[in-house]
Amino acid sequence: MKARFSSAARGDLTEAANEYEARQPGVGARFRAQVRRSVDRIIAYPQIGAVIEGDIREVRVSGFPYGILYAIDGETLRILALAHDAREPGWWGSRL
Repeated sequence: MKARFSSAARGDLTEAANEYEARQPGVGARFRAQVRRSVDRIIAYPQIGAVIEGDIREVRVSGFPYGILYAIDGETLRILALAHDAREPGWWGSRL
């Protein structure tokens, strides 16, 4: 299975990592590493995420208040968003 970040999800990742890095050097890199570990876990076990809506699932990013929203499309893992816990639920719906 291959993971593919949408451009919006890649933007979410960059924005969050940059914010963490600005607050404390090294934390942005740790955040990116944890996201990568989470994506690797999803690739290994695609059904691991909690069903959020339809075929959209979520896996938490360990140590950070973020979830990875994704869908499985054949052999492709589509990463739709990185959602901070404080965001309004369902804000990512326009990305479908």
